[in-house]
Amino acid sequence: MTNPGELYFAAAPTHDQAKKIWWDDLKKLTFSSVHPKQPSESERKIYLPNQTEIHVIGLDKPQRIEGVPWTGGVIDEIADVKENAVSEHIMPALNTVSPLRPDYRAWCWFIGVPDGLNHYYEMAQYAENSGDPEWGLYRWDSADILPPDVIEAAKRTMSARQFRQEYCASFETATGRIYDDYGPDNYTSETIHLHEQLMWMHDQNYTPLSSAIGVKRDDALYLLDEIVL
Repeated sequence: MTNPGELYFAAAPTHDQAKKIWWDDLKKLTFSSVHPKQPSESERKIYLPNQTEIHVIGLDKPQRIEGVPWTGGVIDEIADVKENAVSEHIMPALNTVSPLRPDYRAWCWFIGVPDGLNHYYEMAQYAENSGDPEWGLYRWDSADILPPDVIEAAKRTMSARQFRQEYCASFETATGRIYDDYGPDNYTSETIHLHEQLMWMHDQNYTPLSSAIGVKRDDALYLLDEIVL
């Protein structure tokens, strides 16, 4: 941070999460104990010797991020931040321009584990496919860095969908479905024959009634559709 007077933020979906994820580590990382001005425990601000500030913010009240000409920042667990907070508060805050630096634009890292096909998925798709030079998509898969025994244990205790999401940074369909892996990746041109007996399956632990309709051929299950009430 070579420029004086910069303003950075480190955020998470809630105030408690932001404190747990960022506060103690950032104080240690910045050697705040030897700074002339000590961190504000009540406001969650770290003051660097060159007048730069780092703010730790909880986005359960997303207006906390507004009204400041930020230099840049990072938001962890972005998939758990309310969707309207991204469009109505975070992006406008990043577009706040300081009159002292009219040509400068704030940057932000949106990080976290995928959680279904929600707003985080849409942001990732835009970053990957739009061609917008201001956006980029980067992956750091846990499956590539954790010890092999940890990965094997996870595979034994998780469904394939859960493992891909939690360890391979894959955006998967929402949890709680009658069949976890139902989706475009498993589409087939097969059709149900007139002589085949229809199977109607239920899972009453997710919604009042979640169902799937299909047929069984040998050891394979062919699902026609899901019904969620």
